[in-house]
Amino acid sequence: MTVSAPRLLIRLGSMGDVILATAAATAYKRRAPASPLDVLVKEEWAPLWSGHPAVRRVVRWTRGRGALQDTAARLRATGYAEALDLQGSPRTRMLTAVAGIPARGRPRRHALQRRALVRWKRGGPPAGYSVLESFVTAADPSARDLPLLVPSAAAERRAQALLGGAHPVLLAPGARHATKRWPVERFAELGRRLEAEGTGPVAVCFGPGEDALREAWTWGWGDGPEWIAVAEPLDVTAAVVQRSRVVVCGDTGLMHMAAAVGTPVVAVFGPTVTRFGFRPAGVEHRVLETELSCRPCSVHGTSSCPQGHFRCMLEVTPAAVEAAVRAVAPARPAAR
Repeated sequence: MTVSAPRLLIRLGSMGDVILATAAATAYKRRAPASPLDVLVKEEWAPLWSGHPAVRRVVRWTRGRGALQDTAARLRATGYAEALDLQGSPRTRMLTAVAGIPARGRPRRHALQRRALVRWKRGGPPAGYSVLESFVTAADPSARDLPLLVPSAAAERRAQALLGGAHPVLLAPGARHATKRWPVERFAELGRRLEAEGTGPVAVCFGPGEDALREAWTWGWGDGPEWIAVAEPLDVTAAVVQRSRVVVCGDTGLMHMAAAVGTPVVAVFGPTVTRFGFRPAGVEHRVLETELSCRPCSVHGTSSCPQGHFRCMLEVTPAAVEAAVRAVAPARPAAR
């Protein structure tokens, strides 16, 4: 087989978007299997591409002064035939222009329509809009690929050691923005209910900078049964998620990680709505949300509820989330 000039897929961040872009990489590679495919991404998200069968090499985005010029020089030296720019920002458009790489396939994000839905509660992206589908069809209009994460053997060994062979219910109370967090005390109550009903064991995932959240969880859990703390690098976290029976989280990157490794998700949406296009990929998932006239109140979440009541999260009860968990991950059979 004759090797063609390499191509480049660009998606710098965020975590959820990078995971969705893994589906586009599969489709993009299929269109030109003889052409090596590289990916340009921010350093912190590079582990998400480890082991992806379509990707030859991960190129880290350079930070700091002169970042664009430095990255453009490295890309120009590789001689890419074209770039699939899933970021579609002024920065990445300038980057491909400076690097001399023809760019194609910038997906429609409906940014103005999302803001209109937030501000006026009407309009919004078209019904059924999916960011995942927009990424994949930018690579190949006929493709229907799903996100794919492939934890390394080392990550799987670490996950095995951490979980001790268990297949837990994984709770993820964190989120970048406070209004995307279902209250940690609700997570603790849910965990206790699941343990009591035989749907555990419970593992709890904490990301970088979430020490205070971990303290709040520990206080809220009290003297309950043993639980497993998961505070690991991304590749190990993906392996833990893959071994879990179900993941309970907010509208976060971990929701997309779970879908990408084939683990059912129960997601609690508050300030955001599935109309924005970020519903977890696949069918064995549940999204819980409260219908309120003030939703959506933000495109990405904020530090506090603009109305001061936080009903979108507070009205989602642990009992409702427990029922959703048991629908996708039934209780363990009683021991004989």
